[in-house]
Amino acid sequence: MDWFTVLGETFAACVMCMIAECSHHCIVEPRSPLKVMDVACQGVVGLGLQPITLSWARLLEHWFGALDPDAVSTLLRRVLVTQTFFAPLINSSYLLALELLQKGRAPDMLDEVRNKMVDVMRASVSFWVPLHFLKQRFVKPESRVLFGRLASVVWMVFLTGRSRGITFAVKLSHRSIRASSSSNVVPGSPRVASPPRSGTEEPTWIGDEAFFESLDSPRGGPSLSILETSVPDHSGDWILTRVSGDFDRFLGDVGVPWLKRRFFAQVKYGVGHVTMKVVQNTEDFEITNVAQSTTVMQFRVDGTDQSSTDMIGRPVVCRARWAEQGVLELESKRSDGEVLPVRRQWREGDELIVALVSLQGTVANRHYTRK
Repeated sequence: MDWFTVLGETFAACVMCMIAECSHHCIVEPRSPLKVMDVACQGVVGLGLQPITLSWARLLEHWFGALDPDAVSTLLRRVLVTQTFFAPLINSSYLLALELLQKGRAPDMLDEVRNKMVDVMRASVSFWVPLHFLKQRFVKPESRVLFGRLASVVWMVFLTGRSRGITFAVKLSHRSIRASSSSNVVPGSPRVASPPRSGTEEPTWIGDEAFFESLDSPRGGPSLSILETSVPDHSGDWILTRVSGDFDRFLGDVGVPWLKRRFFAQVKYGVGHVTMKVVQNTEDFEITNVAQSTTVMQFRVDGTDQSSTDMIGRPVVCRARWAEQGVLELESKRSDGEVLPVRRQWREGDELIVALVSLQGTVANRHYTRK
């Protein structure tokens, strides 16, 4: 392989990564401006990982170059070797590079990537193995390089979203949720009959996992009987540890397309990644959600309309009050009158639970525990 070919392949890898970032942005947050720095970071990742890809291509040529390239046995061997040795290396390197460039530090980076790799490799086998056979059987030889690059872009879109965990899912669901009105009552849940609407999911979540944390409690709703009647303490550093309720149905209720809902399920709705810091001084709250970015919302629990911001920095008018049995209820709307989903937050044992209810009554909850 001459230097001209190497430079061409490297440039192509850079462009493919940048296209993947743009595609990811169009899927996740089409209404917000594209971040040039994110695109540039993807280009850098492509440049850095291309030597690994080129080296692997040379190894495959060395190992299988003498075999019939159209034989099924040759294809099986190449796919088996690639998924066993190359896929774990390139996928983990890609995730590590994105984590490092996006967060600028790597205290728990290796653990985060390690936790994601099982799902990533399962998806890799499901995606690439059938694709190799389809390419071999149905794609003309002169079009296989282009086909492979397009498939690589699709795969990088998935990896980009996987590396950002709930951030991706939260922003998508958040925009979709805005399209539906909030609901005050959870069907079939007697304890939810009186609680007001906690409609400001955006302000409170301010992060990918924040959105899904609200979805964490069961569809029937949490048992409020064990909550204190006095003002509960929500303060502390929290991490999303599990979710409950019908997330897929909830996202469908608020208009999230099927493909995006599948992606949210793949990233497990941000479990283990989204964190929330609550600073509480009796009725005054400051909630910081940390995912890909950090957003802060401040409000007072007094039942009055207040100006605040949502998870993507847009202005909203929110109203917060204490409902029965220590449930913090938030409702919010935009300046144009668009009503946002109801958000409810309460303590239950060692957990801080955030619940979100769709207009159709579907409940999705997030369970946080102290870090």
